Amino acid sequence: MDAQLTRFLNVVRPGARGPHRRVFEEVAWTLDHFLRHRHRSLRSLRPAELRVFLAYWYLRHVQPPSRRDAMHFTAAMRLLIYWLSRERMSNRAAKLRAETAHAGREAARAARVSELLQDTPVVTRPASDDADGYWEVMMLGEAHAVLRDLHERVAVGPVALSPAIVRELRHGSVLNLRLARGPKSWHVVAHGLCYPPVARAALRAASALPV
Repeated sequence: MDAQLTRFLNVVRPGARGPHRRVFEEVAWTLDHFLRHRHRSLRSLRPAELRVFLAYWYLRHVQPPSRRDAMHFTAAMRLLIYWLSRERMSNRAAKLRAETAHAGREAARAARVSELLQDTPVVTRPASDDADGYWEVMMLGEAHAVLRDLHERVAVGPVALSPAIVRELRHGSVLNLRLARGPKSWHVVAHGLCYPPVARAALRAASALPV
């Protein structure tokens, strides 16, 4: 494991409760794998890479991380960045902390939408009326959204969604949905997960889709 990540775990493990200790270890092992794949070290981590890393962590889940999971994971990431900045003061420290907080909020909102989708009533329609894929959020109303196919870039809408889901979505969020055209709007026929905007680039690459 990266030497700095090992030092971090040695510092936080002794005083952490079991659940928190597991989150610290998840952060360390996942980040180590991420860095090794890119032949990088923790000390050379750039602010922009933190968003990529949060997307990488989110996409590794076969089932969506809960909002609590996302909040705990990003809290541990913020502690890691704070510790690293104290270990070796850097002009990157403030940007690293800001990027971690921003990406963490995006991941938590997406996880919450995935939870809300589980309670979304679906409409039964003939398969010929379906449009299936990964959809990027382009516009948001009070109880609908305009979406764009992530790969073909074709827009559809309005897509009827609950106000609770709309409140959590952000421009650039990605929804895995099967949609059916109705008389006045599109409706959800089936759903997968919601992904944060930071995951768009990875989702566009077929090899990065979760399996």
